[in-house]
Amino acid sequence: MRRDRGVLYVNDLEMGLKIPELYMAFLRAKTSGWALRDLVLRGLKIKGEELLKMGIVDAVYDGEEGVRNAGMKMADDLARRKWDGEVYAEIRKGLKNVETFSSSSSPAKTASTQQRFNLLLDYLKQLVLAFISLPMPTIAAVNGHAAAGGVVLALCHDYLLMRRHRSVLYMIDLDLGIKIPEPFMALFRAKISGSVRRDLLLRGLKIKGGEALKMGIVEAVYDGEEEVKIPG
Repeated sequence: MRRDRGVLYVNDLEMGLKIPELYMAFLRAKTSGWALRDLVLRGLKIKGEELLKMGIVDAVYDGEEGVRNAGMKMADDLARRKWDGEVYAEIRKGLKNVETFSSSSSPAKTASTQQRFNLLLDYLKQLVLAFISLPMPTIAAVNGHAAAGGVVLALCHDYLLMRRHRSVLYMIDLDLGIKIPEPFMALFRAKISGSVRRDLLLRGLKIKGGEALKMGIVEAVYDGEEEVKIPG
């Protein structure tokens, strides 16, 4: 977005219009908490720099040329990943709570592989349910790479700690052509907000501890394994 001349403005209140639930669901999926409140219930005209601080936009630039070039570069970066378009679309719809997932979705090539994959997913769902049903607070300490199911398991906990430099969160599903089941998408929607959720699921970013802290995914980061195990 342009820093000086770009503005987002929801003027429905001033016009006395009710926002249809379909649009509200979209706004809830893309913005969170107080940012959503200020955009919808205060009728603010929000410029680029403020939107960046609120986490609604990814970056701001000083002129039209900067916005255009940044958009083209991001498009090229994403295109080079050569993801399966159908899988991308399904995950993106899941971010917005669209119930379109199929229980038969998997990268399996044979019936036996399909069955093993589905069995693995069932076990993971049971493990997730067990963690979130525990009658006490739980903490996940990530000392290395947490990919796909590892990210899901980490998010089951109430608090998440990471090593600053050597820990990584990475949703590999797009690269593998795997559709994320709805129960796990519900967990992502509950635990991670708007643009951060999009970057984790739809850009395939490998997010290190320091970045995860800035993005609000983790509570704290530490420089060594021992500090993660015994923080503070």
